[in-house]
Amino acid sequence: MRFPASLLSGLVLLFFVAGCVPPAAPVATDSAARAPSAAADDAYPVIVEQKFGSTAITGRAERIVTVGLTEQDALLALGIVPVGTTEWFNEYPGALWPWAQELAGDTVPTVVGDAAAVNFERIAALQPDLILALYSGLSQEDYDLLA
Repeated sequence: MRFPASLLSGLVLLFFVAGCVPPAAPVATDSAARAPSAAADDAYPVIVEQKFGSTAITGRAERIVTVGLTEQDALLALGIVPVGTTEWFNEYPGALWPWAQELAGDTVPTVVGDAAAVNFERIAALQPDLILALYSGLSQEDYDLLA
């Protein structure tokens, strides 16, 4: 099998360019290194437009509950351990799958519901200052209760 000269030239150029790119900076594995900085506090207040209107976030949230099915992974990747999570399949403590457990350290979030139902009383008991519900399917009534 013969390669056309233009394809071969393109591949050589691709390998050359890839070899010239400096290595990526190491990824921080220490949650303190990934924690939001105090300078981030200058970004508030923030208005978030969402399905049921808008929400004003007046400061950095310290106690976050996730009502959707995947938000906890994004928070953990940012160095934030939620106080409450939503269960997918009833398999892991705090609804944190193996890839996320190390990021949470010794903290095990409280499970506040599953894909079928939200436990409003459990959420209220956690006294969250922010509730994320991106992939939750909340109704207007559920939103009003959480708000």
